[in-house]
Amino acid sequence: MAPFYAERIDADTWRFAVNMSSPDHVTAKALTASGEVLAEKEADLEWKRVGGSAQCGGPAQAPPIDLVVPGG
Repeated sequence: MAPFYAERIDADTWRFAVNMSSPDHVTAKALTASGEVLAEKEADLEWKRVGGSAQCGGPAQAPPIDLVVPGG
């Protein structure tokens, strides 16, 4: 199983979800079909619990990361 999955929201927005992990840091990249890097951004994630309880944990989410792709 992949460590994450991606969902296209609209022409300009993608949502990524991770399975049972909360990485502190990510690198987002936009690539061409041939693998050329169009844009890249490193970001620290600030997770907030959005369900469950303090005792048992629960789902969490981090604020969006904006990655601007030139000419996009």
